[in-house]
Amino acid sequence: MLTGIVSALVATWLILVLQRVRLWRRSSKLVGDWDAYDFDKNDGRRLVPMQGNPKTTIKRKHCFFSIGPMNIFDISGSHDSQGNLRSHEGEMVLDPIYCQQGRIISKYKEEPGKLEMFVQQFWVIDNNTIYIIPEQPKKNDYNQHVLRRSSSQCLNA
Repeated sequence: MLTGIVSALVATWLILVLQRVRLWRRSSKLVGDWDAYDFDKNDGRRLVPMQGNPKTTIKRKHCFFSIGPMNIFDISGSHDSQGNLRSHEGEMVLDPIYCQQGRIISKYKEEPGKLEMFVQQFWVIDNNTIYIIPEQPKKNDYNQHVLRRSSSQCLNA
C-alpha cells in the first residue's frame, strides 16, 4: 500500500515537472522586445507599423527553479497617442494547457489618481508574431493588431 502511495506521488511530481519544462520552453520564445503593427485599412492582410512606433517588452516573472507559475510574464511598453507618450505595464498570462493563447491585463501609467486599464486576448502565431484581440475597453481607435519581434531578435521557427 505504501508503495502505491509513493508511486502516485512520484508520478504526480513527474507530470508537474514535465508541464513546467513545457511552459518554460514555450515562454522562452515570448521573452524579448516587440514592435506593434496595424492591419492596412485597404488590404486587411498587409501589416503597417502602428502610428507612434510603439514598443513592447515581455520579461519572465519567475525563474525556472522558483515556486511561482511559469506562465505569467511582466509586460511593459509605450506608444504615442495624439502627441502624448503613454506608458503601460501589466501581466501577460499564457494558458498553461494550450500554450498558444492567453490574456494580457495592463494599465496605463498616467498622472496620480487616474487609472485606465485594458484587457486583451492574444494568440501566438509563430515565434515572431503575436495576434492581439482587444477585449476592454472597446473603442473605435483600439483595434486588433499584431506584435512582431524586433528585427534584431527574430527567432527561427
